[in-house]
Amino acid sequence: MNGQHKTRNRDESKLFQDNIIDHSPIAMWVSDAEGTVVRTNQSLCEITNLSKESIVGKYNVFKDKNLATEELLPKIKDVFEKQKTTHSGGY
Repeated sequence: MNGQHKTRNRDESKLFQDNIIDHSPIAMWVSDAEGTVVRTNQSLCEITNLSKESIVGKYNVFKDKNLATEELLPKIKDVFEKQKTTHSGGY
């Protein structure tokens, strides 16, 4: 497989992933290793009534007092520390 073919496959894979996230009816976000949101989708914006610009780069899941109160923070930390998956019916 040549470099051009690998690049095309990577680009197609990223486009596929982008479409899943962007068009999902399920609210999603992607955070960096420190917990700061680096990407979100429209569903999350609609649920929170916030724009992507007010979330991406500004919101940190580890600093959200509501998540700690609702006992979701330990589940979220497991995602980062143990690569476990999680979800919440409340959001």
